[in-house]
Amino acid sequence: MDKDSGIDFDTEMKRIQKDFKTLLQEEKDSQNQLINAFKTLGYEL
Repeated sequence: MDKDSGIDFDTEMKRIQKDFKTLLQEEKDSQNQLINAFKTLGYEL
């Protein structure tokens, strides 16, 4: 813990990693939805 700012860096890094992992999964899901939409329209990427 940083005494000056009161930030627990270990806890914050774990939170950031979890948020980033969620964001990356959402991006992957979004890309898959877009690919499937193009396939439905008859276009393959």
